[in-house]
Amino acid sequence: MKIHVYHVLIIIFLHNQKCYECNINCKISSDNCKCDNCDDGYYLSNYQCLNCDSNCKTCSDSAYNCLSCYEGFYLKSGNSCSECIYPCRTCSNEDTCLSCVDNYFFHNQKCFECNINCKTSSDNCKCDNCNDGYYLSNYQCQICNSNCKTCSDSAYNCLSCYEGFYLKSGNSCSECIFPCKTCSNEDTCLSCVDNYFFA
Repeated sequence: MKIHVYHVLIIIFLHNQKCYECNINCKISSDNCKCDNCDDGYYLSNYQCLNCDSNCKTCSDSAYNCLSCYEGFYLKSGNSCSECIYPCRTCSNEDTCLSCVDNYFFHNQKCFECNINCKTSSDNCKCDNCNDGYYLSNYQCQICNSNCKTCSDSAYNCLSCYEGFYLKSGNSCSECIFPCKTCSNEDTCLSCVDNYFFA
């Protein structure tokens, strides 16, 4: 049986009559591998680079004294990093998004879900025009009242009605009286249901 012997080289430096291992996470070093500046995610202590808290992109003096945070986190008072609230990709605090995750769009420091009921959209899925049965509010398509074919500004501000309903004053839709299939008001049929004729 052949035995393999591996030699591991550990580089050390002397400081205050003590030996310290040279650190691979050092960004800048000067005298005999004493570190002067560390990579992101590490802080300098006795010329060594030690791990920051996992959410800190940079920190100073201790692992929990964060100076900046990784994407998806924001810097709180007290220099700790807290997670952004979904669907923010980046944020400046718990209430202010700076960018959004996929399938959401950014508007007024908030993230809104892209809407499948959008007829036309422009910038990053912000809706400009909605399909029938929906109205536009904050670039999103909200559902109209069930009898409205089209509506504007609110669910109950109908602009047109589905077949079998007519548009009343006050922009609401009321059902045609049987046997009218379509009508212009409660007294005026425009067409009839099957087995009835229009005269």
